[in-house]
Amino acid sequence: EQIIDEKSGMYFACETVMVDKVLEELDKGIHEMKTNGLTFKLHNVGEDAEGEEEEPSAEQKLLKDALQVTEGMVKMLIKRKCRPEMDMKKRAKRVYLKRLQVGGGPYDSTMELATRISLLIGGSAFAKDNIIAPWEEAWWTKRKVLDPSILEWIEKVSEEEKLNAQRAAEAAEAAEASEEGDAENDESKEEDEDASEGQEEGSDESKEEKKD
Repeated sequence: EQIIDEKSGMYFACETVMVDKVLEELDKGIHEMKTNGLTFKLHNVGEDAEGEEEEPSAEQKLLKDALQVTEGMVKMLIKRKCRPEMDMKKRAKRVYLKRLQVGGGPYDSTMELATRISLLIGGSAFAKDNIIAPWEEAWWTKRKVLDPSILEWIEKVSEEEKLNAQRAAEAAEAAEASEEGDAENDESKEEDEDASEGQEEGSDESKEEKKD
C-alpha cells in the first residue's frame, strides 16, 4: 500500500521490477486459494457494500485488498510514466522532481500479472475498466502495442462469464418451473381429495334416504 501512496517515498522510488515481484506474490497466493478450494472470486466488485447483512469473510477481505493494490500499482506506474509534473505549477513541479527517483511505467509482464489477478478476482469487466483502459488512455501508449494474449485472456473469460450466466439463468428458470409444477400438483391433489370427500358424503346421504 505504501507503493501507491503518493505521500510516501516508495511512490517516488519504487521500480517496476519491485511492483512485478509484489504482483507475482499476489498471483501465487490467489492460485493457492483456488487450489485449496477457497472462494477466490468477488461479486459486485466496486459496489457499495452498505446494507449487506452478511459480514465478508477473511478471504473476501483479503481478495478485495489484493484487487485494490493491483489496480493501484498499475495506475501509479501509468500515471508516473505520463509525467504529471508537466501539468504542475513551478514550485510543485520542483518538489515533485526533487523526490522522484524512478519514472518508469509498467512492463508487459506487469500488465500480464495485473490482468491475470484482476480476471481471477474481479472478472473481465473489472480488468477492462481498471487495468486495460488506463493503459490505453495514456499518451505514451499510443505507439506501443499491448500484448495480444492479454486481450485474448479477457475475451475468453468474458465469454465464459456469459456462458456461466446463461447456464445459471436456465437453471433458475428450471427450478422455478419445477416449483410451479409441484404447486400445481399439490393443488390438483387437494382438489381431487375434496372431490372424493364430496362423493363419499353424497353416497352416505343417498344410503340414508333409501333407508327412510
